Amino acid sequence: MFDRHPALFEFALPLISWKSMQFLNGDFGRNRFKFMAQPFGFSGCEKALGKITEIVKEDISKWDLNGEIGLHKEMMKTAINIITKTNFGCHFQEEGNSKILLDGYTKVFTDFDDALLGVWSFGQGDSREKEFERNVQNFKTEIKRIVEAHIEQRKAGDYEPAPFLDALIDNIEDEDEIVHQAITFMIGGFHTSGTMMTWFFYNLGLHPEIQKRVQFEIKETLKGEGIKAMQDMEKLTYTKQVLNETLRHVKLAPFSERQADKDVEVDGYVIKKGSQILNSLCLTLDDKNAFPNPNNFDPANVDGEKSKGLAFSPFGFGVRKCPGYRFATVEILVAAVEVLSHYKVDVVDKENIVEPLYGFVTKPEREVWIHLQPLE
Repeated sequence: MFDRHPALFEFALPLISWKSMQFLNGDFGRNRFKFMAQPFGFSGCEKALGKITEIVKEDISKWDLNGEIGLHKEMMKTAINIITKTNFGCHFQEEGNSKILLDGYTKVFTDFDDALLGVWSFGQGDSREKEFERNVQNFKTEIKRIVEAHIEQRKAGDYEPAPFLDALIDNIEDEDEIVHQAITFMIGGFHTSGTMMTWFFYNLGLHPEIQKRVQFEIKETLKGEGIKAMQDMEKLTYTKQVLNETLRHVKLAPFSERQADKDVEVDGYVIKKGSQILNSLCLTLDDKNAFPNPNNFDPANVDGEKSKGLAFSPFGFGVRKCPGYRFATVEILVAAVEVLSHYKVDVVDKENIVEPLYGFVTKPEREVWIHLQPLE
C-alpha cells in the first residue's frame, strides 16, 4: 500500500503546499518517493556516517558540563546540524545559518502545534495569524535562498555534494516544487529525530539501571573506538532495543494511514479496495498482546520486535515507510555512543516527570534539564 488520503497533512499546507511528497500518490508519487528516499538509504547513511559522528562530537564539546543542559534544545540543534550539513550543501558550513533556520522553524511549528491542540485556530484573521503568515513566508524565503545558493554552486562547478538537494535538482525542473520538497524533508529530517533523541536520553536518565547496561554494551562492543561502520550498529543489540522502546513508549507519531490498493482480509473482516486504513499507533503500541508491560518504559517490551508485526510500526509500514527511518536510527545510535561512552546522564528533577505533549510530533511538555557526569 502506498497511497494515503490528502487530508492527513492538510493542516501543513501553508508551509509545504500541494506539491509536497506528503500529498503525492499513484505512480507519480511512487517515482518521486523512490529518488527522494535514496539519500537516506543504507548507502547514503554509510557515506554520511563519518560526518554525522563529527557533527555530534562538535556539538557535545559545546555543552556546559558544569551546569544544567537543556536536553531538547540541544538535541534539536544537533538534529538540524546533521540533516543540513549532510544533505543540504555548503550554506550550512556557517554555524549561524543552522540557527537562523531552527529559530524560524520553531516559530512556525509552535503555531502549528497550538492549532492542532486547539489553543488557537486558523482563519480568524487575528494578529497571531498574521504573525504566523509572516513567519511561514520568512521560513520559505530562507529555504529558497538555500536552494538557489546550491544551484549557483553547482553551476560554478566547484561545490560540496548535497545528496538530497542534488537529487531534487537533478530530477525536478520546477524550482517551487524543489523548495517545498526541501522543506518537507528538512523538517522530517530533524523534527522527529531531535525529539526522539530527547526522549531516548531522558528515559535513560530516569532509569539508571538501563543506562548502565547500554554503557556496558557500548564499552564492550566498540572498545572505545566509536561507530566506524554501519556493521558496528548491528552489534549494539540492547542499545537498539532501548531505542525501539523509546519509539514505542512515547508514540513519537500518533498515527499513520494508507489506502487499501486491493481487498484485504484481516481476522475474517474484509477491508475493501479504496478504504482508508488508519493505524492508530497510540493504541497499537500499547497492545498488551504484543507488549507485556505497555505502561512502563521497559526494553523487554520490544524484545524480538520483528515478531510484533504491525503492532510495532512506529515509522509507518509498507513501501511508504518513513524514508528517513534508517538515517534517524544512525543519528541516535551515534549520539548514544558519543555521549554514553564518556558521560552519565542525570535528570535534574526526577520527581516532576516531563509528560508528552501530543501534536504533529510528540514533544516534551517543557524543557528537559540534565547534568552530564564524566565517567571515571
